[in-house]
Amino acid sequence: MGENFESQRVDVRAITGSASQATLVGLERSRKFGFILVATIGVATVYVGVIQGSTLIDAMLAGTAFLAYGFYSGWNWAQLGLRLKPRQDWQYWIKVTAILGLIVGAVSGVVFGFCWATGLPFYVPRFDPRISEVWDWGVSGCTTVPVVEEGVFRFALCVPLARWLGATQTIAISGMVFALAHFVGGNPGPDNFVAGYLLAWAFLKSGTLLVPIILHGLGNLCVFIFGIVMYYYPII
Repeated sequence: MGENFESQRVDVRAITGSASQATLVGLERSRKFGFILVATIGVATVYVGVIQGSTLIDAMLAGTAFLAYGFYSGWNWAQLGLRLKPRQDWQYWIKVTAILGLIVGAVSGVVFGFCWATGLPFYVPRFDPRISEVWDWGVSGCTTVPVVEEGVFRFALCVPLARWLGATQTIAISGMVFALAHFVGGNPGPDNFVAGYLLAWAFLKSGTLLVPIILHGLGNLCVFIFGIVMYYYPII
């Protein structure tokens, strides 16, 4: 399981589904982290089912997780996935970013095509650039939103789950919670139903929260640009 962790070659199979190839990040196994695990999942469940994505609540949840995990780990930044550099070099992640973008784009294209062909309703973002609030959303969507959401869906969830359940289950839970939160919050785009799994994989693989934050910001930038194009050219 460990011999391919530091490989600089982009393995498409590892990216698309071989979660066992993802390097684990997280706290060491210990009974005292059972409470953290249960509490984190409980708070995240409330977040998904009731709160529906308040940025302030997100930030509070991420901050609470940061303090709790930091205290119990002895403020071991690398163990918590808070290092500044990924395990692999940045050139590796540039290649991976392109591949992940193609995966999300392909899945979204298939879903849009199927819904269009069958007459099913589907969500298409359309942003009028003449409205100042649109640009406010664009800026926050590419900066603060990725930081806060990755702090919740990757850091708060994945750090304890990675050691308790392993990579595969951690990626599955993080991806499902991310998708459900966006569905409940009124943003049911197919990209959100795929991205959570890929971002969780990127966090575990890279060993740093910085990688999924960057990927999330770039993804939101693509959605923002796509929404403006769809406003002027509503082809779907």
